[in-house]
Amino acid sequence: MKSSIILGIYAVCVVEGHIMGVSPEKQHLYEPITGSNDADKKWRCLGDPSIVIDYSQINDDYCDCPDGSDEIGTNACKFNQSNMFYCANDGHIPGYIENFKLNDGTCDYDRCCDGSDEYITGNCPNKCKEIHDQYVMYEALMEEKVRLAASTNTKLKQDAIALKDRVEAKLESFRQENVNLVDKLTQLEEAQAHGFVGTQELSVYDEISSYTNKVAEKAADLEATHASTSQRAKKLEAILHNLLTNYNPNFNDAAVKEAVNKFQDYLANKEDSDDVSGISSDLEQLNEYAKTVMVGESHYSSPETFDHTVPTFGNMIHYYITKIFRLFDAEAVDQLVLKHIKTPEGLDVEIDSTRKGISTLNKNIETLEADLAADYGPDDILRALVGKWVNTNIGGYEYKVGLLNQVYQDGNLLGVYSHYKDGKLYYINGHRCWNGPLRSAVIEFICGDDQQVLSIAEPEKCEYHIQVSSPLSCQKMSQSDIQKSFKIDYSRL
Repeated sequence: MKSSIILGIYAVCVVEGHIMGVSPEKQHLYEPITGSNDADKKWRCLGDPSIVIDYSQINDDYCDCPDGSDEIGTNACKFNQSNMFYCANDGHIPGYIENFKLNDGTCDYDRCCDGSDEYITGNCPNKCKEIHDQYVMYEALMEEKVRLAASTNTKLKQDAIALKDRVEAKLESFRQENVNLVDKLTQLEEAQAHGFVGTQELSVYDEISSYTNKVAEKAADLEATHASTSQRAKKLEAILHNLLTNYNPNFNDAAVKEAVNKFQDYLANKEDSDDVSGISSDLEQLNEYAKTVMVGESHYSSPETFDHTVPTFGNMIHYYITKIFRLFDAEAVDQLVLKHIKTPEGLDVEIDSTRKGISTLNKNIETLEADLAADYGPDDILRALVGKWVNTNIGGYEYKVGLLNQVYQDGNLLGVYSHYKDGKLYYINGHRCWNGPLRSAVIEFICGDDQQVLSIAEPEKCEYHIQVSSPLSCQKMSQSDIQKSFKIDYSRL
């Protein structure tokens, strides 16, 4: 009985010199080495040519060669990656399958659509035509997705570039702010070391530069207004003096009489109330003050003339400058005085505050520098996904997937984003499993219209593999890439 089964297998596995399970490219390796009759034919094991067996022992369901090369069409030998069973799959794409899956009663159509892996059981009819039709449709679909994704990826790249530019601009701003604070700290510490009550961080001329033109213009306006008013007053006096001299007192006009009486009172008190020369003198002095300040500003704002003798607001403002500016904006001047006059205690507080500001800026600078040095994929395109979340419910669990952020399963942290490598996102240091390791996750992108969770698996305890569709993965695909990603719709077979 056993002999008849073996002979039946041999008849199936060796037909007119064709060895089942061997690809056409390797059929020559299974040609006999001697003899013309079947009973005399011999063959050498591929892994050890010193071992010679009868040709009839190939695929006889008994392992004679240590490398298993004599049983490529059966599962008699231990699996060897180099001895995969070949499925011709006429009308579709040839495939290979492990020998331990041969004749196990399961139709492995994803490898052998022709059912040749079940050549003894006969459980699997040839489905290559139906599967190939699905494959052709899938191939066209993927090509269309790649075409549509190209424009989406262009937008993502533009967003990524803009985000990177923003980070670089912020970094440059922080660096400049840091330089300014370091300079300020140096000045404050120098002031503290010399026991200064005030600070010399800014020259008085720098602070009042916005007021100097205003002073000069105001002085000129006042002088012009005073001259014009004096001229009109003289004309009015002449008119009234003529009325006083020539009017008829017998003419009973109450208005004229009242005007004449008031003018007489004005003339009687004019010398006591009107000191025109004093006003003119004040205006001239104000104008000279303005010119002096402008000359001083021009002189001391030059780097060649600046030294430690330049007055600060603390001592200069108590001189004559405040008297001038309070004529125009007393409140603003008072605020400037308060800002620049510091007590020793106030100086200590400002030094401490400045040091803290520098420390904070240094941390921000380090964070941004690390961000710019991180791997965000080709053209930094992954920057466009920062802050994006994809949520789904699979197998009764709610998953929240934060791209380049965190991953959760019903509130359990599966991992925090660590790095990007070979097209995958790696997450580590999740919550610890019960009596197990810390949870971790790996996200693999699959070509798709937008970001969606496609599948979640746990190949190892507390290690989660997540497939997410994304246009990022829709690069130009080779036939091999399409074949690997193709999935059979068994409901249509």
